[in-house]
Amino acid sequence: MRLFVFSMLVSAIAAFVPALARSVPHPAVAPVLQLPRPLVRAQLRPSPVKMAQLGGGGFGGGGGFDPRSLITPLVLGALIASGALGWLFNGLLFLALVPLIVGPLVSWYISSNLLEGNCPECGSAVQVLNGQRGQCFSCGATMSSELSPSGVFTREGAAATDDGVVEVEVVRDD
Repeated sequence: MRLFVFSMLVSAIAAFVPALARSVPHPAVAPVLQLPRPLVRAQLRPSPVKMAQLGGGGFGGGGGFDPRSLITPLVLGALIASGALGWLFNGLLFLALVPLIVGPLVSWYISSNLLEGNCPECGSAVQVLNGQRGQCFSCGATMSSELSPSGVFTREGAAATDDGVVEVEVVRDD
């Protein structure tokens, strides 16, 4: 970095030295000082600036004021001021407020109606909404939302009507 700054300084001095030498009337009086050229010479070139005309069409063919560009904002402003777009703003307000109201209501309903107990078949933990039938994720058994005093849901379906005894007839084939 220091070498770059030094080379920039030397190149700036070298650029002004020939101009000073030309201002002296006699070359014998003021010899031209020869400085070593830097290895890296930075040249700053101005970048061309291109300007674009705004507006395109308009009156006179370029960038002036076009009164036709005010039509859309004036029409929208008139519709908003007259209340003709009230349904649009009411709809957006409704869509913004629905999640704020419905979310806590659903959360409250689930928390007040959720029953926790055990499966009557396999004994794993099950959650069932009050008044709904539930199904165990472990064994697939269906159960009602009625809890027994021991915290086990009551069976529902064919398993609930059986007394637990299976009768088997033995047939011998000789």
